[in-house]
Amino acid sequence: MPILSNFFLLKRFTYLNLIKLQASLENNILHYVIMLKLEFPNESHKDQYLEMIEEWGQHETIPTDPDNLFVGATYEEFLQITKDACDNPPEGRVPASLFFIIDSTQDRILGALDIRHNIENDFLREIGGHIGYGIRPSERKKGYATEALRLGKQEAKNLEIAKILLTCLDENVWSYRTIEANGWVFERHTDFNGEKVRRYWITV
Repeated sequence: MPILSNFFLLKRFTYLNLIKLQASLENNILHYVIMLKLEFPNESHKDQYLEMIEEWGQHETIPTDPDNLFVGATYEEFLQITKDACDNPPEGRVPASLFFIIDSTQDRILGALDIRHNIENDFLREIGGHIGYGIRPSERKKGYATEALRLGKQEAKNLEIAKILLTCLDENVWSYRTIEANGWVFERHTDFNGEKVRRYWITV
């Protein structure tokens, strides 16, 4: 093989490996920079929770996910509803565990993630799925949702949920990219009140 051809092959090999190295470094940096944890709500979170809800209300008239984050007239009532939702859910509701998504480097609440222990009703089986999550408006598009969903997947596994359904609106590009980045596999579209919804599954 001519020397010139060898040179270009070596150059291409080096370039491809540099790309792989860069991708690996970016993934590792993301892992170390974004250090999140999931915590059950408790009394120590009160001030941060109220501040987060106030921020959310300034940006969204009707907050969506997770719906269990926006319940109760007081923080104490919110805590009781959250506890009951897990241990003794109202009739027609499935057990669900709500977690705060917390930046462990600053001990700051960034949002919440709600895991339904099963999807044994028609709405959840088709539309709702196992997990609902949300990041407060000021902290979106920073990679937190991807890491939070990874942690949520582990918590669902701890609850012995072997196969996890996630859904999102088809127009929500950021959401379905986050879901796909965590390994969920697209199944099909469905319809909810005239809007197209994407369904994803993963086995853990």
